[in-house]
Amino acid sequence: MPHLSRQKTLSIKLKRALEITKSKLTHAFSHPVFPLVPDKKQGQLGHGVAFRRRRFVVHTDLAPHLSAIRTFVPWQVVAALTIITFLVLGFLYDAKSTSIVLTSILSVVYLLDVAFNLFITLKSLHCPPELSVEKEEIAGINERKLPLYTVLCPLYHESKVLPEFIRNMQALDWPKDKLEILLLLEESDTETIKTARSISLPSYFRIIVVPDSHPKTKPKACNYGLAKARGEYIVVYDAEDQPDPLQLKKAYLIFSRSDSKIACLQAKLNYYNPHHNLLTRLFTAEYSLWFDVILPGLQSIQTTIPLGGTSNHFLTSVLKSLKGWDSFNVTEDADLGARLFSAGYKTAIIDSTTLEEANSDLNNWLRQRSRWLKGYMQTYLVHMRRPLTFMRQHGLHALIFQLVIGGKISFILINPILWLMTISYFLLYPLVGSLIEAIYPAPVFYMALTSLLIGNFTALYNYMLGVAKRGHWELVKHVYLIPLYWLGISWAAMIALYQLLLKPYYWEKTRHGLYLDHLAKRERILNSKIASKNTRSRKFESLLDFTLNAYKSGGVLVLAALFANVMNFFYNAYLSRRLALADFGDISLFGSFIYISMVPLSSLSRTVTHKSAYLFGKYGTPVKSLWETLKNKSFFLSLLVSLLWLIATPLTQRFFRVESPIPFILFAPVFMLATSNAISGGFLSGNLIFGVTALTTILESLSKLFATVLFVNLDYKEYVYASIPISLLVVMLIERGAVKKLAVYKRKATLSVKELALSKKFYLTSVMTSL
Repeated sequence: MPHLSRQKTLSIKLKRALEITKSKLTHAFSHPVFPLVPDKKQGQLGHGVAFRRRRFVVHTDLAPHLSAIRTFVPWQVVAALTIITFLVLGFLYDAKSTSIVLTSILSVVYLLDVAFNLFITLKSLHCPPELSVEKEEIAGINERKLPLYTVLCPLYHESKVLPEFIRNMQALDWPKDKLEILLLLEESDTETIKTARSISLPSYFRIIVVPDSHPKTKPKACNYGLAKARGEYIVVYDAEDQPDPLQLKKAYLIFSRSDSKIACLQAKLNYYNPHHNLLTRLFTAEYSLWFDVILPGLQSIQTTIPLGGTSNHFLTSVLKSLKGWDSFNVTEDADLGARLFSAGYKTAIIDSTTLEEANSDLNNWLRQRSRWLKGYMQTYLVHMRRPLTFMRQHGLHALIFQLVIGGKISFILINPILWLMTISYFLLYPLVGSLIEAIYPAPVFYMALTSLLIGNFTALYNYMLGVAKRGHWELVKHVYLIPLYWLGISWAAMIALYQLLLKPYYWEKTRHGLYLDHLAKRERILNSKIASKNTRSRKFESLLDFTLNAYKSGGVLVLAALFANVMNFFYNAYLSRRLALADFGDISLFGSFIYISMVPLSSLSRTVTHKSAYLFGKYGTPVKSLWETLKNKSFFLSLLVSLLWLIATPLTQRFFRVESPIPFILFAPVFMLATSNAISGGFLSGNLIFGVTALTTILESLSKLFATVLFVNLDYKEYVYASIPISLLVVMLIERGAVKKLAVYKRKATLSVKELALSKKFYLTSVMTSL
């Protein structure tokens, strides 16, 4: 029969496909790793491996199962292919159920990650775990008893920055007769070798030429340097590093008084050129979050800490016992942090900072970031080769490892898909709205919504905490652009995944010295202009600087207004699709009430701005008594309007033919809240405090949308009208809090009633122009 013949043909094809797959897997994993032992006993020097007909000299005999020389082990490939097969079959036979299962799993994992990040942040802030040293302790060090300290400096094509780097190393406060600085230069990098040899180096510097071999990676060079190191302690610095001069002494003191299990101290990293361009600002915000909030939080729960690529201080004996670094892992620091924890050692964060050069070129940044992410992928795959053993040994810390390493990579790859689904839901609802709703049952929807709103808000807030803790207050406003930065990270992750499969050991070289080029160019421009600053008074300079800062924050306000408009569009689009036509018509009616009430209230806000700006210009400081006077006077007037609105509710309800009086009752507080916000917002704007106004603009739109979605999904659609006063209440609390913090600038002199009175002509003119 024909259908039996087709089934037989299909069975034969499937059997052949399985045989081919099995053959390819057998071929792929039949290559053993052979150790290469040098003829002469030189410690780790010369050790290597042979793999797939290639020889690698890595200067360590690290066990192959702990190395990324093999990207995947057989069961990982089988597991990945099995998951892909089940997903494909699931989508072919029951796409809806498969999608529901997939979104449910993702929603649970994302929610767990949100909770974990919030927990880590709170631990980091409430119990700062960074180990610090007092100045008196440093002053009391007996330098004659200090041990030998080795500094490893792997350099590759760094001739441009080498002179500056040597000056930074010379600035380290450590007895020079007990310091050895090893410049690890690749044999093929003749330019850097020539530059290094042309510089008159102090005796404690040693130029170490690393023999040319594969793989050409930083950890291989570090292993070569480790074999040459004589110090009791060892630290790694990169070519662009500007370490805290006291960092070695701080690390020594902390090692001396700490638990013997602490084998590594990680100094904090940050950047010395955060203001170079937008990319460096966002990069600095990310580093501030990672090293000032996240890593201290991980230390507080004594779990695995992925090391930074530089400023890692080790006990040399422990590092050698762990066989140094994995030469095949392009993010050797993260891998070594995991191996330290697996071996029973601890890593601690010290309160000392090394400044680096933030990448200011997008393509250069993509190369650097893709390498980091590829290394994280390698680290995860290596440590998950024996998952049951790993989980049995580490318990809860194994789950944390999944979130910090595996989850981080997964989220970066998956996020663009979820963002695309979210945007499509609102913008292309007639085409995809019902499909997306179908794969998000109520419990899954609430988890996903929580992750979307609370997760993203918490993420932005954490970035702000990081830059605030670091003291980069001027970068807070740029945090709102972090989602663009996330897109770049996801693109870099795609590159990393591609390279992981095709060229896993390839080291994407990061070009350093871009900031030096920028400074040289700026200096040439400045020198070509006629200096005019000497003719300006200090007062004018101060006013100019203040105006420029206000201008920048005003730009943030414009972006916030744009964001709020987008959120308001989502608000209206969501209601138009979730409410019946009659209910949406009632919403539009109350929207008209808002629009009409905003005519006198926005005019009031502009008038307050006019008056507060006048007083600020006159006295040079915010006059808080103006706000207090207007707040007190407006309270009773707005209360009266709200009461009149409630009294008139039966009449207006019949006139507009609204079925329930609930919308009118819920709308009543709007007059009081909006009046208060008009006064506070106008006062802040008049004193050029646009940052708070930008924040409230964003939070007002977000809180309104969140409250609306919550009421609709809880089936309390008649209370949707409360979302407007809720959003206004959020704004009122923030603005009032901001104004009250200006109390220290309050002018003590008694102002006349006339000075505090608003201009009636200005107000009426503003009303007329608003009509």
